[in-house]
Amino acid sequence: KVGGIMEDNGCDVPVFRPKWEEFKDFAKYVESIEKKCTKYGLCKVIPPKEFIARARGYHFTSLGFVGAKPRCDPKEVKKARSNPGDDPAIIRTPVRQHLHGSRGIYEVISVEEGEYMTVQDYKSECANMFKTLSDREKDLYRNNKYKDLERAYWSNLAVRKEPLYGADSPGSLFDQNSQSVAWNCNNLGTILDLVKSDLPGVTVPMLYFGMWRAMFAWHVEDMNLFSINYLHFGKPKQWYCVPASHFEKTVRLLRSLYPHQYRQCPEFLRHKKCVVSPNVLKQHNIPVYRCVHYEGEFMITFPRSFHAGFNYGFNCAESVNFALKSWVAEGVKANYCRCQPDTVRIDMEDFVHRMADAEIIDETDRLFDVIKEAAAKKEKSTARWGKVEPWSCPQCTFYNVRARVKCAICEYRPSKKQMKRAVAKAKEMKEETPVAKAGKRNGDGDEDCSEKSRKRPREAPKTPTIDFPDHEITKFFREIGICTHYANRMIKKKFQLKQIMNMEREELRRHLPLGPRIKICNHNAAKREVSPTRGTQVNF
Repeated sequence: KVGGIMEDNGCDVPVFRPKWEEFKDFAKYVESIEKKCTKYGLCKVIPPKEFIARARGYHFTSLGFVGAKPRCDPKEVKKARSNPGDDPAIIRTPVRQHLHGSRGIYEVISVEEGEYMTVQDYKSECANMFKTLSDREKDLYRNNKYKDLERAYWSNLAVRKEPLYGADSPGSLFDQNSQSVAWNCNNLGTILDLVKSDLPGVTVPMLYFGMWRAMFAWHVEDMNLFSINYLHFGKPKQWYCVPASHFEKTVRLLRSLYPHQYRQCPEFLRHKKCVVSPNVLKQHNIPVYRCVHYEGEFMITFPRSFHAGFNYGFNCAESVNFALKSWVAEGVKANYCRCQPDTVRIDMEDFVHRMADAEIIDETDRLFDVIKEAAAKKEKSTARWGKVEPWSCPQCTFYNVRARVKCAICEYRPSKKQMKRAVAKAKEMKEETPVAKAGKRNGDGDEDCSEKSRKRPREAPKTPTIDFPDHEITKFFREIGICTHYANRMIKKKFQLKQIMNMEREELRRHLPLGPRIKICNHNAAKREVSPTRGTQVNF
């Protein structure tokens, strides 16, 4: 033991064993160890012997299963048998984890299996998973040789049977009637209690039932919060962590490893689908700290620290987020996913004002300046592109009506100057579009200028266009020197092809400099002139 830190051969992160007096105040103790743990992003806390998470033990006898041995007097367990079914024995949404990838870079797809599952059924599934182990792995499993099991886990990750993970089950196994007990996930007593909404997993604890090879992918907590994880019973968990000092470097690496997911959602790491071997991260000079989490121990993650891991067997853990005063500056920087309906977002300006109302801080506190600086920075970044306006892509002429940084068709990303020209071009196209007058003729043949008629203008007559078969479209693009992949994309957007077919000659020459000359026939069909260096004439 050195300076309150326990030496543990199975962990690269600090391990603390506080005294009961230190342990009583959760927020104060975490603040005291925060500086020592920030450079790791993760720490382990072994509670004193006086701490009992659940005095009556863990009972699922109402569904035919009794959990681990309680860490308390057997007399208390005997009393609990009068009401053994008070534990949440239902896993509401178990998911089957399918892995895709190779060479240490994988994507996990979680598929829900049915509506719910009992704990007894889940334990039977764990036994079936154990049967898939080789004889050597079974020996390692029985002898608790977790380093060797860790190597076996990463050696053939994507070729084994898909594990079942009982994640995100609302509930708690801490004693509900003893709110004064320290380190109870239902009542940690931090400033996050100022958020009055019940956010599952954030302000309300969740249970996680694991089995061998069930994993949690690389992620940072919602709003860059702290998190605490307590293993109630069962086999250990393997944890990996990247500290906040390498947050930006890790994000850049994962974006390069998963470009498709990044194009779909800039905050794709919030989806918890990226599984990367620690060796891959170390090859890119990103430090990864590991730790084995045993029954009856706490793990604490710190803001902006990436963490991931897997389970060594059947177990049950409980997790919830919390916040300290030091988190507010990190919460202001937090981004959130906009493509998922259950995204967690906290209004930081309102949160700081609530802290002032609760007399946690005063009006002269530095946090108010942090909020103002963040708001000014956000306003500056929003005004970078100016007013959100439609723009015409310089490459494929697609008329983008949404606020995009790149084209929806060809994915071309214009510069700031090109964007200004594209917006101006879109305005010209809009002005040149003929619009029918909004008048309406009455019975005498005069124009009716009533208010009702002005609200419903007559639609402009549609320009007759020609539908081209798909094979002719592909042939057309091949003849004018555009790749087949681009032609296939344009087939899916036929209206855009019609726009190209009906363009003026000068526009086509400007947008297709490598292709042959094109002119417009009287019936709005595109005809290519004969080129001495090309093949025969192609008509549409």
